[in-house]
Amino acid sequence: MIKIRDNIPDNLHAGFIQTCQNLTDKLGLSFNQRQNKGIYNYCWNVSPYDRVFYIDNELNMFRSTVTVGRPEYILGNLKTVDLLNYQHETRTFLDNSNCKSCVIGGFCSGGCALSADIDFQKQCSWELQEFEKFVDLILIPEIVSLLGELNVKSV
Repeated sequence: MIKIRDNIPDNLHAGFIQTCQNLTDKLGLSFNQRQNKGIYNYCWNVSPYDRVFYIDNELNMFRSTVTVGRPEYILGNLKTVDLLNYQHETRTFLDNSNCKSCVIGGFCSGGCALSADIDFQKQCSWELQEFEKFVDLILIPEIVSLLGELNVKSV
C-alpha cells in the first residue's frame, strides 16, 4: 500500500489497518482509512464516534463482526434499545493495566479488545510482531528514502 498510496483513488478506502494507524497518521503515511475511531481506540468497536452495529436475525445488536453470534457480547436488542441515546463502552490501551508499561508505547491502542479479553498475552505478542514488521518493512525504508531525497535536494 505504501508503494501505491499516491495513486489510490479518493473513492478507495482501506478497511483494516489497525496496529500502526496512530503512528502512520502522525507520519503522514496513512492509507485513506475509512474507519472513524478515536486517537487511542483500536477500531470502531471501542471508538466513541460511530454508532455502527451488526444485527443478527433476532435483532440482537453487536458492535464488531467478531462478536456476532456470541451471546455474551449482545449489546441489546433493536426492539428495546433507544439508538438515539445509546452509549456503548469505549476502551483504549489506557484502560488495561498491562498496557501501561508497553514497550511500543501503546501505538497498537491495546489491540483488539475482544481478542485481549480471551488471551491478552497472545494478542500483545501479535501486536508487537506487527509493529516490529511495520518498523522494519515500511517505516525504516520510508525514512531512508526521505533522507535520500533530502540529500539529493540539498546537493
